[in-house]
Amino acid sequence: MSALDGISRLLIDGNNLLHRTSGGVDAGSQRLLLAKLSGAIPPTIRTVLMLDGHPASGTDRRQRVRRGLEIHHAGSISADDALLYLIRDVAPGDRAHLTLVSDDRSLYEKARRLGARTQRLAWLEALLDRPPGPGRAVSVGAGKPPPQAPDDTEREPWKPGRGATKKRGNPRRGGSSR
Repeated sequence: MSALDGISRLLIDGNNLLHRTSGGVDAGSQRLLLAKLSGAIPPTIRTVLMLDGHPASGTDRRQRVRRGLEIHHAGSISADDALLYLIRDVAPGDRAHLTLVSDDRSLYEKARRLGARTQRLAWLEALLDRPPGPGRAVSVGAGKPPPQAPDDTEREPWKPGRGATKKRGNPRRGGSSR
């Protein structure tokens, strides 16, 4: 039985998770977290990583990372309120298949009262830290099979000056006379 069984939607308190895992919400931390989420959460589970504030200038409030994974910015309201709005947008009968992930006690309790399941950040961190196994993606671009290594018997060994390391440029520089 998988920890994700019975979940069709996963809502993540992104700022809460980023502060816990990397100490901040900078772009590099976000990219690393999105890569980990892409590898750990199957695309069949609609996942939203909710962040406080507005997105970078020129980008949408909702950005699709890959099928089933989106990053949302709460804009002028708090991320907690935006997450609660997303829960309310789901039909009450379907909320049992929705899981909110946060360590914010107030948000956690409000989500439960609305009928959503809840998990603490430690639960999600355990999923993200699992080693890849059968059926688990390794990276964001894991839809393709890994490239096959060429057979070394068919390939000529590396030699300096084979093209990649051949000097190019102005032949008059460096004392070369042509």
